[in-house]
Amino acid sequence: MDTYPIEVISYSGYKGEERPLRFIFDGREYKVREIMESSYQADPEKGLRREFKLKTEENLFFHIYYDEEKGGWFLIKQIVEH
Repeated sequence: MDTYPIEVISYSGYKGEERPLRFIFDGREYKVREIMESSYQADPEKGLRREFKLKTEENLFFHIYYDEEKGGWFLIKQIVEH
């Protein structure tokens, strides 16, 4: 599965980068309207990831994650809603 590094402006509380507020993908900035789903994924090969399914102000849906080991954010895919 291809993933794409993205720049994320997040709320950072006592746990670090807790939740995304906005992100930049392909030169465009998206503001997060709602976090539809969030989860922690632990994998022996990939390490710990915090995944988020988001709805933006433009009513677009994205699946992104924060990689604890790499210390960076990545886009998994844009979700097409019908």
